[in-house]
Amino acid sequence: MDPAAQPNINPAALRIPPTFSPLHPPSVQHNTRILSSLSTLTSAFAGALAGILGLVNWQGFAFYLFASICNALAVVVFKTSRVGGTSVGKSSATVTRRLKRCLPGLNQGNMSGGSREDGLGTLVKGIWQLAGIGQENVMTFLLFWIGLYAIIHVYD
Repeated sequence: MDPAAQPNINPAALRIPPTFSPLHPPSVQHNTRILSSLSTLTSAFAGALAGILGLVNWQGFAFYLFASICNALAVVVFKTSRVGGTSVGKSSATVTRRLKRCLPGLNQGNMSGGSREDGLGTLVKGIWQLAGIGQENVMTFLLFWIGLYAIIHVYD
């Protein structure tokens, strides 16, 4: 075989099929488990802190929302900046593109390649998805909030 000879490559064979996904399913499952565990731990610690502080009614739920969004923002800041780089001065499109790599749910419904929702809307959607405000996390928050509030403030 002559290394100087150019191989005959069919350009049609180099096209990527529309069903191709660059996401590796085991990696996506692992990342989903890690993010779920992080959201559950955030809910437990926020509930414990709300109970210790004696927050009641809407203040406790506002604290839960604040803690969940801070958790999501921390993940965005740490996972969208490159190792050794800084996230200061990055454009919203760059952060959104990197966020789409981390969250496969943001890529759904945009198969044409057009960027209909790029920018702030996609970033907010990604942060809300990362916040993990779901039924299991709210119940974890309530369990720790009510339990520690009762132990510290009611049975004092």
